[in-house]
This record gives sequence, C-alpha cells and structure tokens, in this order.
Amino acid sequence: MESDELQFPSRNFFLQCVCLLSAFLLGLVLGRRRRRLASSAGPVLVEAEANVSPALLEQALSFVPFQDWLRKLQRHRDSFRLQRVTVQSVDMFGKKVGFVKLKSEVYDRDGDPLAGICFLRGGSVAVLVILESESGKEYCLQVRIDNVCTVQPQYMALPAGMLDGNGDFGGAMAREMEEETGIRCDAKNLLDMTALVYGEEFEGMYPSVGACDEFIRLFLFRRRMRQEEILSLEGKLMGLREENEKIKLCLVPLADLWHLSPDAKGLCALLLYSKLKEAGRL
Repeated sequence: MESDELQFPSRNFFLQCVCLLSAFLLGLVLGRRRRRLASSAGPVLVEAEANVSPALLEQALSFVPFQDWLRKLQRHRDSFRLQRVTVQSVDMFGKKVGFVKLKSEVYDRDGDPLAGICFLRGGSVAVLVILESESGKEYCLQVRIDNVCTVQPQYMALPAGMLDGNGDFGGAMAREMEEETGIRCDAKNLLDMTALVYGEEFEGMYPSVGACDEFIRLFLFRRRMRQEEILSLEGKLMGLREENEKIKLCLVPLADLWHLSPDAKGLCALLLYSKLKEAGRL
C-alpha cells in the first residue's frame, strides 16, 4: 500500500540549492566587467576581475602605460595578434594609477599563443652621479633603501624614479635627483646615455622583460666638487617623508661600483658610461 505521507527533500538538497543560489547571486554582483576596445586589428575584448570596479577599469584603460602597450601591439600586429585582455588588479598612488596587472591573450605570426601576463608600470629614469674631487678621484653617489621586493636591507642603487607620462625624461630625472640626493641641476646638465647610444630605436634599458613593460632611461651627471663637500654627503638622510621614503646617501669609489652593488640600473649605466668613454663620445 502506498503511503499518503508527503516526502520532503533532504537537508543536503536544501544546502545545495542555497549554495547554488549564493554562487549565482555572487556572480551577478561580482562578475567580470566586459567591454570592447577598437583597434586597427579589430575589436579587443577587455574583462576585469571581480576586485576591479567599473570606475577602476576605466582608469586602468586610460593609464598611459596601458595605452602605450596597446599602441605598440597595434603597430606590430603582424607579430602580435591581441584577442583578449583581463585586468586583474589596479594599484592606485593617491588619485593616480600606479600599476596595472593584466593577463592578455596574444598570438604570434604563426598563430601560436605567447606568454601574456604583464605588469604595466611604464618608464623610469635613473642617474649615474659622478662627483670628482680636486685630486681627480671619482666617487659615485648611491642611495640606500630597505627594499621589500628583494628583502634587502639598505639596498644600494642609483637615484631613480618613475615617469609621470608626459615624456619629459630630463625634467623627471632632475626632480628625482633633487628629491633623493639634494643636488640641484637643470635637465640640460643631465646626459641621456640611452638616447645617445640607441637614438629612437629603443625607449631605454629593459630590466625585466619576462613580465614587465618597464624601460629605464639612464642618465649621467658629473660635477667637480671639493673633497670635503663630497664626503659631507655620506650618510645624509633624504626622500619625501609624505611618500614614506627613507633614503640614506652613500659614496662609492667609481672604480669599485661594479662589484659593490648588484643594482641592474647601476651596472648598465656603468657599462654605457665606460663604452661611451672608450668610443670618445663623452
């Protein structure tokens, strides 16, 4: 005989329904934002991860390094065919975009996929500061910082800074040099060694092409100073406190820089300086 009792779904069934409904609603609220960008090679699908708001996505797409990256891909579309971009994170420096992390779907001229994870930050500037005493001894002025990325306490490197997107390399370097070393100079007193060597062929030195778009313009600044003036810079504290910069200056004999600092900017600047001198171009 059949039972007249109603059969209610199990507790597990209700839990599964709740989980599915929650996932669906979460997907609606936090789902990827999508839009299409026009390009000379056709429309490009742009997505944003859940943590990137629509407003943040718009700022990322207007970010000068992103625009530059996109223009370069379009210029070399025979070698790089861009299909899709997923913006994974956007870091703000105050009201300005500082970094954009993205994953792109790009194919080469043979239709094979290329590694497309990119950390976009744009260009930087760095300067090899050479101070010569009355006796002819040459010192290189370095900065020391506690570097979180490399976990190196008092990491020694060239004075450097990020570009602001206006293309004024010399002006940006002059400002950074004054902020980090206290030495004032005009852009005309700074020699852009990368421009002197490469002209318009390359933007600068590329320090990490495996995942980053950064290029660095390497400058040279030379000045004759009294020995006591040079030595007074040792240990001087510099940097913008409002940007949490704690920079200590240090002096290194120029002849010893190559084995005292592992800084790629310093090693590359030293090589360009040496080769330009050998070629009689300095």
